[in-house]
This record gives sequence, C-alpha cells and structure tokens, in this order.
Amino acid sequence: MKNYLRYITNLILLFTLSVISATAPINKIAPAFPELFLPGIVSTSVYQEFSCTISSDMKEFYFSRTGQFSNTTILVSYYKDGYWSDPKPAHFTNPEYRDLEPHLTADGTTLFFDSTRPKPGSSSPNNWGMWVVKRPDREAPWGNPEYFGQGMFLTTAKSGNLYYTDISTYRQSKGISVRIPLNDGYSAPTPLPQEVNRNFAAHPVIAPDESFIIFDAFYPDGQGKGNFPDYYIGFREERGSWSEAVNLGDVINGPLHNNCASISPDGRILFYSYEGDIFWLSAEFLQNLR
Repeated sequence: MKNYLRYITNLILLFTLSVISATAPINKIAPAFPELFLPGIVSTSVYQEFSCTISSDMKEFYFSRTGQFSNTTILVSYYKDGYWSDPKPAHFTNPEYRDLEPHLTADGTTLFFDSTRPKPGSSSPNNWGMWVVKRPDREAPWGNPEYFGQGMFLTTAKSGNLYYTDISTYRQSKGISVRIPLNDGYSAPTPLPQEVNRNFAAHPVIAPDESFIIFDAFYPDGQGKGNFPDYYIGFREERGSWSEAVNLGDVINGPLHNNCASISPDGRILFYSYEGDIFWLSAEFLQNLR
C-alpha cells in the first residue's frame, strides 16, 4: 500500500511538471524525472502506446500503438521544420497483422520489429516472429520486410551483438539470449546467466556499450508483486559476468504493467512504457543503482 501511495504521489507530480511540446526538438538533455513523451502526439489518452525507438539525430521516432487501427501498428513521427509530425503507420507495417516493438539500429539503416504475419513458406499467422527492414541511408525509403527468426523484442549493441527474447526458452527462465555476428550471419542464441534470466525476464534493452541491460520480470517483491512485470537493471562485471538484478524503483515502476523500455543510441535517454503511455527521462540515474 505504501509503494502504491508513493507511486500515485509521484505520478501526480509528474503530470504537474512541464512536458515536451509538439514544437520542441529532442535534444540530448532529457528531464531528470519521468515525463510523458510528446503528449497528444505519441502518448494519448485515447489509445495505448508502448515500445519505442528513436534515431541517433533524435528526429525520427517509431512506436507501437493499439486501438487506433484494426491491429497493433508501428507508427512513426518526424521532427521537421520546427514541429513533430502527426504519427503515421510506418511504410513496412501491414494492417492485416499485428506489428509492434520496433528497434532502430544506431546507424539508422536497419529496423527490427515483431509481427504476426506468416513466416516464409507458411500461410498461417506466426506469433512472436522477428522481421527486419533495411535502407541504404536515412533519407532512403525502407525496403520490404524480411523474416529474421522466431523471437521478439530485439535490441542491438554497438558491437553488433543482438539481445532478444527467445520464446523457445522463455518458460525455463532462459528467455533473454544474445547472438553474436559472424562472417556468414549470427551465432546460435546463448541465454544470459540467471542473474538476468530469472522470474520470466523478457524485453531486454542493452546499453550501447553493453555495460548494462534493462529488462522486465515478475519478481514477487517488486512493485507488481509478481502479478505484473517490473523494470530491472543488471550491470556487466569483470570477465563478462552480470550483477544481480536491481529494481529501478518507485519513480519508474508502478503497481501495474511496466514493460518494453528502450534507450537512445547514445545511452543518455531512457524511454519506458507504463499502462499505455510512453515516458522519458535522463538515463544518468541508472549509474546510481550500480
């Protein structure tokens, strides 16, 4: 009860703070405390928004929305001529299927996303399939989506390593895996150790330099009491091991759905979803949890 009251107090405070307007550019100085991201444009009172990714120049923002169209859709908003555009379905989105959880690589030429569209050779919808679209540069249009593999919520590090939720091992609490780039593709998935992979951990967010990983999991002592996921962070230690996971705290975690965070390509801004809205704040506070 105490955590819940503290959360409500914090939420009221956050809504009284000034929030970023439709005419404000996204610079590299994010708010110290969580604020709604682009209220009325991205975060709305009508639809459910979650799971987002931003370009390195902070002028291209992709996110998932439920309720506006017949299926969950990936939308994109651009900052141009002093304004953020009204979000429109991304070029690669297919309205016949659920498209969600986009991730844009730091160079802006590759975007991964999840979709229920059939994988190659099948005519049946496919749950938890990962797809990829590419473009030669940021000014070019996206190409056609290609099937990448089974799984969901993929994020990338500067090294090219891929971190994602491996559905085949999720029920064994080995759901967060890493794949390493090879000359002819990627390595087989390697589950992260139990310091990370406990209590049905999912939706990994890797720091650009792989110094930490954020994810959501169902810890019974979290704000969600094991009924809803909370955000946690693990830090890379010497010899490649990981620290025990640390709860991100009451300012970030609420008593309901906390899932699908992301981080800007420079590692300075944390975005996260809570109950159908997207918030943002400076990621500087994360180092205090080490």
